[in-house]
Amino acid sequence: LQAQEAALRIARLSAREQETLITGAHHLLMTLAELPEVRERKPAKCAELFAGIMKKFPYYTNIAAVSPKGDVFCSGLPNRSSNATIADRGYFQEALNERRLGISHVLVGRMSGKPNITLAYPSFDPDGPVHAVVFVGLDLTWLNNIPATAQLPPQATLLALDEKGTIFVCYSEQKQWPSTSTVDPSLVRTIIEQKEGFT
Repeated sequence: LQAQEAALRIARLSAREQETLITGAHHLLMTLAELPEVRERKPAKCAELFAGIMKKFPYYTNIAAVSPKGDVFCSGLPNRSSNATIADRGYFQEALNERRLGISHVLVGRMSGKPNITLAYPSFDPDGPVHAVVFVGLDLTWLNNIPATAQLPPQATLLALDEKGTIFVCYSEQKQWPSTSTVDPSLVRTIIEQKEGFT
């Protein structure tokens, strides 16, 4: 019973922390979308601004802006590719087409190479076209701080996984953690169906 209660408490703590990070990133994107560096697509000034913001917020894997076609014109990280695009990403299409916040599942950032959750927000005139879309990647390593905050029971292991059961964070004091990258599919189904609780 203690283990079940601890698991549920830690899951709730993690969910609250993630919600706080997402809310902060959403507010940041809404502000950035209004800047002339973004709206007028000024790559040099925009990149300098985004790089400065990233230094102050270590949980952002990248802050970038793309044209309505999804082509990156500004990035807080140096561009690894001369033709970087996010046109095929669902969160980008959601932000562009719905004119609201788009959010991804866990994915590996094309420019950062890190697992993250990406949020995107459009820059547009109320009755006009979308000028650009800004996006930010939330680094998932903040979950590694949860064990210290939550006071995990001895020999406990904390796993964070996506909706497919792929593990993207693993914290364990045990040295003999099995080298698997996925969780039993029946357990994942139970988690998705129950939404909250323990199993």
